[in-house]
Amino acid sequence: MLNDLHTAAILIVHYVLTTVVIWRVLLRDVIAPPVRLAWIMVVALVPFAGVTAYLLFGEVRLRRADRVRAREVDRQLRRTLDRGATFAAVPEQAIPAFAMGEATSGLPPVAGNRATLLPEDDSAIDDMVQRIDAATATVHALFYIWLPDGSGTRMAEAAMGAA
Repeated sequence: MLNDLHTAAILIVHYVLTTVVIWRVLLRDVIAPPVRLAWIMVVALVPFAGVTAYLLFGEVRLRRADRVRAREVDRQLRRTLDRGATFAAVPEQAIPAFAMGEATSGLPPVAGNRATLLPEDDSAIDDMVQRIDAATATVHALFYIWLPDGSGTRMAEAAMGAA
């Protein structure tokens, strides 16, 4: 009898936690639909570990200083736009990429910038290193994934040399 109550209590706790976390995933508007679906599947299909994984990795928790800095950067960018920034005419083939950037940041593309699509091989790293070496004022580089391998190390060394 006691064993049945213990099992029932564990199941109730599991169902309540799973339901609460799934509702949390559904109600957060910052999660992209495919990511939302993946989290729901993990939480629903992997008892307790799915809930634990979501609580540990599913929500971005920025330190207060980072949140303050991000808000300040956003304010500065918006002030620049308010001062009459010239908006860029986006080439037809790049419209989807720029639309995604605008949807993510809330900021339109502005004139005076260049974007170049590079091949997915070492020649792309060669090109970026050459551009870093040739820079005279500022270098902005953003990587989705950066690894401390040969290519990543070359990029880091070029950036440190430019600094």
